[in-house]
Amino acid sequence: MSWTKSLVLLVLACPPLMPGGMARAQEHALELSYAMALQHARNGPAADVAEARVEEARADARVAGRWRHNPHVLAMAGPRFEPAGQRSVDGLVRVTQSFPLARTGAARAALAEGRVRTAELEREDATRRRLHATAQNFVLALHAAALERIAREERERAARALAIAERRASSGDGSGIEVTLAEVALARSDAEHARASALVVARRAMLARGLGLEQVRPTGSLRTIALDRPASAAEPGRPDLAALRARVSEAEADLDLARTARAPELTLGVQYQREERADIVRGVVGLSLPLFDRDQGRAARAEARRARALDELTFAQRAAEAELVAARATTAALAAAVERHDALAERLARAETFALRAYEQGASRLDDLLAVQRELLAARRAHADLLRDAALATAALRAALDHFDPGSNPSR
Repeated sequence: MSWTKSLVLLVLACPPLMPGGMARAQEHALELSYAMALQHARNGPAADVAEARVEEARADARVAGRWRHNPHVLAMAGPRFEPAGQRSVDGLVRVTQSFPLARTGAARAALAEGRVRTAELEREDATRRRLHATAQNFVLALHAAALERIAREERERAARALAIAERRASSGDGSGIEVTLAEVALARSDAEHARASALVVARRAMLARGLGLEQVRPTGSLRTIALDRPASAAEPGRPDLAALRARVSEAEADLDLARTARAPELTLGVQYQREERADIVRGVVGLSLPLFDRDQGRAARAEARRARALDELTFAQRAAEAELVAARATTAALAAAVERHDALAERLARAETFALRAYEQGASRLDDLLAVQRELLAARRAHADLLRDAALATAALRAALDHFDPGSNPSR
C-alpha cells in the first residue's frame, strides 16, 4: 500500500469523529433565530447587571433631598467651691440646629436625579452595544456553518473524483498518478472540513457565552440578515450621545451644589444654664461666615468634569456622524454586491457538473478537474465571505442608528 493511500485512509478514519462529536455536542443545543438571539441579549444576565446600576443610583436619589443637618447638643457641669466652704453645682445645656440659607437639599436632589438619568441612558447604550455584539457573533456563527457546509460538500466532491479516478485506472483509461493525486486532494479537503467544523464549535460557543447560555445552534440565512436594512432614514437618537449630555448636566448640578457652600448657615438654639444657684435660659443665634472654606475643591473638580464631558460629547458626535455615513455607504455597496451574486450558486453547480462529467468521459484530465474544483471552492468561500461582510455591515448600521427594534429584525 502506498504512503499516500495510507495517509488517506488515516484521515478518512479520524475526521468523521469531529463532525460526529460536534453533532452530539449540539444535540441538545437551543435553536436560535436572529430575532430570538437579540431578545435573549435584551433580557439576559448582562441586562440585570445594568439595571442594578440604575437601581443603585435611584436608591441614592430617594434620600438625597432629605434633611442632613443634625442638631448639636452641648452639656457642661461641675462643682463650684465658694470661699465660705460651701459647694454647689453649676451646669449648662445647649441645643442648636443649623439651617443652610442656600437650597442645598434641592441641589443635592438635582445632582442625584442627574446621576439616575445618566445611569438609565448608559443602560440603554449598554443594551445597544450588547445587541450589536450579539448580532456580530450570530453572523459569524452562521458564516462558520456555511464554511463547514462548503468544506463538507467539497470533501464529497473529492471522494467522487477519487472514485472516478480509481474506476478509470482499473479500466486502463487512467494512471496510478491520477489516483494518487485524487487521494491527496481528498486528504486536503478532509483536513479543511475538520478545521471548518472546529470553527463552528468555537463560534457557537462564543455566541452562547455572550448570551449566558450553555449551547446554541443559530438558524437563519446570512442573505436575509444582510438585506434586512433598517428602513428609517432619520438621524439617530443614540443613547451614548444622550448619556454624555446627561454627564454634562450632572457636572453642572454638582457645580451648583458646590456653590451652595458660599452661602452662610444660620444656627438657632436654646441654652439652659445654672450658675450660682440661679437658672438662666438664653436663646442662641449664630451665623457661619464662609470666608475660607467654600468647597473650592469640589467646584473646581465639577468645572473640570463639565469641560471634559463637553469635549467627549463633541468628539462622540463627530465620530457617530462619520460612523453612520460609513455604515450606510458600506451596507449599500455590499447589499448591491449580494444581489448581483444571487445567481452565483447555480452557475457554480453547472460548471462543476460539466467538469466532472468531462473527466469521467475522458474529455479532460484529473488536474483540470481539480483546478476547476479549487476555483469553485474559492468562489463559494468568497460568496460566503461577501454575505458575512454584508450582514456585519447591516448590524453596524443598526448599531449606528440604534435601530434593533424586534419587529424589524428577520426571524428566519
